[in-house]
Amino acid sequence: MFSKKEGKIAVKIARNVIEKYVKDEEITVKDYPESFKEKSGVFVT
Repeated sequence: MFSKKEGKIAVKIARNVIEKYVKDEEITVKDYPESFKEKSGVFVT
């Protein structure tokens, strides 16, 4: 489970990616916590 800080980072990255996609800009994600690289599952509704 991610910490509150990591959750805020994830939301910030997601917003940035969506904004760049809508503007048809190149999408790059460079700076993110090491914990985001760990394999894990996800449940989305």
